[in-house]
This record gives sequence, structure tokens and C-alpha cells, in this order.
Amino acid sequence: MTIVSVRRDGRTGRLRVSGSHEDLLVYRAGTRAVEAIPMAHFPFGLGFAPDLNRESIGDATVELAPGDVLFAGTDGVFEAPRDGDHRSGHFGVEPVHETLAASDGLPLSEVRRRIVERLESFTQGQYDDDVAFLMLRARSPGEAS
Repeated sequence: MTIVSVRRDGRTGRLRVSGSHEDLLVYRAGTRAVEAIPMAHFPFGLGFAPDLNRESIGDATVELAPGDVLFAGTDGVFEAPRDGDHRSGHFGVEPVHETLAASDGLPLSEVRRRIVERLESFTQGQYDDDVAFLMLRARSPGEAS
């Protein structure tokens, strides 16, 4: 099962992330680098374990500085098949990584458009899984949305 939880701590502004999911990607505006945040906080087989205890679920803290972008995508993004044929290869994380790395200052709508354009070109519009992603950008205190 793929699941991710992202919660913002209202006191500190930090994000608490948890899940069993593809890695989250974080574009760091200050360094223009992209880092991966592993999402392996839930035990394998979640949903099939009748005796799941709270101690087996972990989380991590992520701090975002103004301009940083968090990207969470389903496996359908990273495993999207070339021309609709898995034998020809998968989209992977690199095109998303490259797009985020080139996103400094761009509106998120433009970053989204570029990722979707690359996906469409790679798959020729042929998908066999859900393709969904979420992006958020940290703002400076008082900055308008």
C-alpha cells in the first residue's frame, strides 16, 4: 500500500512526514539542490496486519525555508511506462529531479506543466496506473499566497 502523511506543525512551521511511499523530493532554493526524503515509516503489509502497533509507525521532520518546494508523487509517476510499455523502461525520478532543480522562482503551475509535459512525452499519454502528485512551496512570513 502507498500512503503518505504530511502535517504542518502550527507552532514551529516544520512538516511532519510519515508513510510507506516513494521518496519525497525537496528542492532547496538556497542551494538549488534537490534532496530525497525516504518514506519508509510504516511496516510492509500495512492493512494486512491485524496486530499493528503504534510503535511500528515512524515519522520524520522536514524544515522548509522560503522558496523550498516539496514534491510527493504516486508510484504511477515514477513507474510510468515509456510509450505505455513497461518493457521499454520507466519514467523514474530523474526527470522530476531535473525539473525541480530548474524551477527556482517559477510558479508551481509552471513546474506542474513541465512535469506533466515530460510525462506525456515519455508515455505518449499511455498510462496503466494513477498519476498524481502534490507540490507545495514554503513562503516567507507575511508573503501573500
